[in-house]
Formats: sequence, C-alpha cells, structure tokens
Amino acid sequence: MFQQGGLQIGPTTGNVSDTSSGGGSGLDTAAVQALIDTSLTGAVQPSSVTVSGGGQVKANGGFNFDTSSFPDGQESSIEREGNGGMILKRGTTTFLTLSPFTGATFGVNLTAPNLTVNGALTISGTISGMYTSSQTDSLLNQKQAILSDNAGTGVTLRDNTAMRRVFGTGGVSVTVPLNILDATDPQNYNLKIDGSALQTSIAGKQDALTSSSSVTVGTLSVASAAEVSLIRAPASSNLTLTNNNGTVGLTINSSNGHVGIQRTPLTPLHVNGEARVDGVLDVNGNASVSGTLSVGSSATPWEFLEDAQGDLYIKKGSQHFLGFGASSVPDTIYFLVATANYSDKALKGQIQDIPAADATAVLRSVNAKTYVRTDLDNSLRRAGFLADDFEGIPSSLGSNIVSYTSDGTKTLDYHRVSTILWAACQQMLTRIETLEAAS
Repeated sequence: MFQQGGLQIGPTTGNVSDTSSGGGSGLDTAAVQALIDTSLTGAVQPSSVTVSGGGQVKANGGFNFDTSSFPDGQESSIEREGNGGMILKRGTTTFLTLSPFTGATFGVNLTAPNLTVNGALTISGTISGMYTSSQTDSLLNQKQAILSDNAGTGVTLRDNTAMRRVFGTGGVSVTVPLNILDATDPQNYNLKIDGSALQTSIAGKQDALTSSSSVTVGTLSVASAAEVSLIRAPASSNLTLTNNNGTVGLTINSSNGHVGIQRTPLTPLHVNGEARVDGVLDVNGNASVSGTLSVGSSATPWEFLEDAQGDLYIKKGSQHFLGFGASSVPDTIYFLVATANYSDKALKGQIQDIPAADATAVLRSVNAKTYVRTDLDNSLRRAGFLADDFEGIPSSLGSNIVSYTSDGTKTLDYHRVSTILWAACQQMLTRIETLEAAS
C-alpha cells in the first residue's frame, strides 16, 4: 500500500515497534537481549571478541582455550576457585595459583631456568629457601674457622671440580681428611702438585734459606747426600743416628758428648759388641768396648778381648799371644808364645863387654827381697828386687836398668838385671876353673 508523502511501516518481522510513529509490531529491546543471551550459550562467531569502550568480558566459571581439532584433555584454561582465586593451568597441570589468602604460588613444573624476567625483579619481602646477602655473609663468617689464610691475601680452593691452589702472604692452614688405608673412603681427596711449577717456585724462593735460617721439620728425606757443617741435637736431648727400621747405631750424650755405638755411652767412647779399627785409634779420654776390639785391616785382624774369668787376652785368629791376669791369677802377665826383642848387631854401636868386677860388686851389694805390694788390692808376698838398690850401680853397667814414670815412681828392668848376673857368673866360672886346674 502506498501513501502519499512517505513509506507506511507495516508489521514486518524483525522490526521494533514504534508507537510514536503509529505503526509496527516487531521485537522490543528485552526480546533482543534475550535473543543475544541465548546465542552466547554455544560457540561465539567470530572466534575473537572485541569489547570497546572499556567494557569487560565476564564468565562465572572461567575461560577455556582449546585450539586442537578434537578434545585431547590438554586444554589451557583460566579457572576461578571457590574462594575467589584464579588458577592458570593446562589439562591437569597447574602453573600458577592466585589466592586472596596465600598469594601467588608457582606450579611444580616451573623451575628457575624456565622463569624469564625482562627487566628488574624486585622482591619486597623474602624468598623462601634462598639466602639473602646478609644471610650468606653470616654463613661464611661461621665457617671462617675451617678455612684460614693466616691474614693472607685470600684462598682459592676449587677450579670447577679440582683443587688447584691455596695461597696467602702469611701462610695457609688447610685440613684435608685423607684415609690412606682405605682408598674408597668418600672423604678422600686427590691432591695434585704440578712438579714443574713447584720446582720453579722453589727456585724463586731459594734465597729465602740461608746459612742463618732455622727450619723445623718432622722427617727430612734426602735422595743422595746432605752436606752440613754441624749436626746438633735439641736442648737436653741426645743426638741419635738410626737405620731405616729404627735400630740405634750411634748416640751422643747431651750433657758430656760421650759417644756410644749401639748403646748409651758410659765413657767418652763406648761400643756395645765388637769394634774394629783398620788404622790408628786415637781417643782423648777413656774408650770402652763391651766385646772384642779388632785392630788391623787384614782378613784376620788382631783382637783384644776379655774372657769369662775377667782376664784380658791379645790374640790373632785362634792363636793367643799375651794374657793379663785379673781373676784366675791376679796381677799376672801370661806370655803364651816365645818373646823376642830386637838384638841385631847391625842395630847397635859402641859395643863393650860388661866389666866382670863391676857386675860382681852389684851381686855382692844387692840382696833379693820378698815384699807385699801396697798399690794392689791383694796381699800376696812376692819375690823380687828394689829398684832403689840399683840406683847407685856403676855407669859401666848401663843407665837403663832403673827408669822413672811421670810421677817419679822407680821401675826396674828385670831382663837387663840378668846381664849383670851373667857377667858375674862368668867371672865366678873363670875362678872356679882356675882353682880346679890348680888342684
């Protein structure tokens, strides 16, 4: 139907009625809103919804994001908790929980390398399970008693997994648990020293040890030889030399300097057992050998020894030559082989016969005696002469019959007395033969 002057609105479906213009019976505002709400219960097309003017998109249960072509149970979602909190998750794995009571909690799958912060991360409170700077300083201060560089420049302990260097100007004290008997001990450490670096370091510090230096060590091992001008024991201690198993070889007494071989010395030189001298033995003082003293460089040296009775013998091999009685026959010299004195004519000059008259005069004037020695412990009566009785004999009989010790004690050479007796006997023999011829 046409009307003059305009288009007459009729009851067209979908139009909103306008009573003011006088026509129409379409959907009103409430019906349109109901229609929109009904359509939103299903899928919304297009897939992107834009809200302009600062509006909000609201969902009572949360939002679900699923881009797969079919449900796989791994949909990403933002869900609302009953207490008003929010959960960010994919499938059954929770990544982030925002609670009005406990704050924000990261899920179990979020580790430090997987958290990236573009910019500064400012923490107003504390981080659970982490040390703050002040806590770290406090912890290190508590451990200072274990690592000490004695006020040095510092300590370097590790380079990756290996111990490399420990140094300090004042010296470094390091305690390393090391179980030599059990190589599998988990507390063992592998200690490695760079030999060339150590050698270079020692060479650079060689001037630190001089003749005036004093070095204290526990055990000093020398590969070839140790050249020293003096070996001295600590105060009030003996100086002892031993072999590698600890058997004492030489002991020097701390108070008097006595030397003992395999024993503590009781005399300036004291040998426990046998002693052998292949040259000259020069002792300024007493020397003691608790065994046999061998002298000589031959395969069978001379030996000085004391027997079970306390007598001293001089022998070579199995042959005894001279004995000095001490217990069996005290104060007696045993000549166990023939004795001989040098008496070659080639060794003597200005040779003269003993005057028979002078020899006979001594025979008449000197009487044989018996006596008891006052300088010996026993009281045996002995036969002999007095050296004093021979002091006034004629000089023609020689001057070596009577001698004197350093303290003035007189000695008598009994062997040479026999020459005087020999001359006197010759004179008497001549007289006897003359008388026999006359008769």
